[in-house]
Amino acid sequence: MLTKKEMWPVIASGHVSYSREDQAEELRRVADTGVDAVILITNRLADAKESDDVWMDNLDYLLNKLDPAMPLGFYECPMPYKRLITLDQLKACAATGRFRFMKDTCCDLATIKDRLKVLEGTELKLYNANVCGQVRRASPA
Repeated sequence: MLTKKEMWPVIASGHVSYSREDQAEELRRVADTGVDAVILITNRLADAKESDDVWMDNLDYLLNKLDPAMPLGFYECPMPYKRLITLDQLKACAATGRFRFMKDTCCDLATIKDRLKVLEGTELKLYNANVCGQVRRASPA
C-alpha cells in the first residue's frame, strides 16, 4: 500500500523573511522536513522598488545556501505585492536545472505563451494560477 507521500508529491514554502540570511535558514528548515520540493516566493527576493539585478543577486545567494539536490519552484504570490518573473530571469532560472515548476499569476495570455517558449526543453514547468480566466479571455466572444 502506498503512503500519501508516495502517491502525491509534497511541496511547501516558508519563505516569508525579509533578510536573505533568514530566508536561507527558513527554506533550509522547510527542506529538512522531507518535502519533495521547496517553493520560493518571487516577491521575497527583492522589494517592490528594487531592481531585477537585486532579485537575481538574492536568488543566487539562496541557491548557494540551499542543497543543490532539492528541487525548487516559484510562486508569483500577489501579496504583499506581485513580482512577476521576467523572461530573462525565467531563462536564467531554467538554465540552473534546479527549478521544476512555477506558479504563474501574470493573467496575460501573451506573457504565458512567451514563458512557455522560453521553458521549452527545460525541466521547469509552468502552472497557471488562473487558467480558466485565460481560456475564457482567449475564446472568441
